Amino acid sequence: MKIPYSSWELRVALMNLSEDKFNKEKAEEMKDEFAFLPKRKKDLNISVAEHHGISVEKLVDSPNYKILCREYEENIIYKFVKKLEEKFGITEKEAWAITAYSLGLLG
Repeated sequence: MKIPYSSWELRVALMNLSEDKFNKEKAEEMKDEFAFLPKRKKDLNISVAEHHGISVEKLVDSPNYKILCREYEENIIYKFVKKLEEKFGITEKEAWAITAYSLGLLG
């Protein structure tokens, strides 16, 4: 996944995020949306195929299967970051920090 900030920048943004902008209560509001990627491979394949405007069969048989899945994932995550920015009035960097943290990328 391409994140436009280093892990150091994201950690600093997360530490500097004020409680009034984002906190546990606000995270609960977004709880369902944190599960933005389908868990089951079948559901993932359907979503990826729809995103790219192809059939599931073409997707699964494609030599670019992994690339298409990665593009879908990046698109969904980017939309989630934008949603965080709009809903909570935070910066793009702060939204990426929350997203990276929720995905376990900041350790």
